[in-house]
Amino acid sequence: MQEDTNRNRDLLGSVHAIQRSGLQVYGGFILGFDNDPPSIFDTLIAFIRDSGIVTAMVGILNAPRGTRLHQRLVKEGRLLSSITGTTQTSP
Repeated sequence: MQEDTNRNRDLLGSVHAIQRSGLQVYGGFILGFDNDPPSIFDTLIAFIRDSGIVTAMVGILNAPRGTRLHQRLVKEGRLLSSITGTTQTSP
């Protein structure tokens, strides 16, 4: 996401430092942001592999109703329901 907290540090080095202290690192990653290039999948796989993270949870960005992200995506016509005119329902 290019967050300031992540941009100004060596993430791979940080993970290795935590592991050297005897702790196991669990990784949580979200894909699907506007600025994610098509290569994000290969980049993420390489990072997980190179870091030695043994448990990585990878999710797809979603926009729950009522959030600013949902409102923006509806306004931009980027949600399937706003394109097709159908109503999204919960299972």
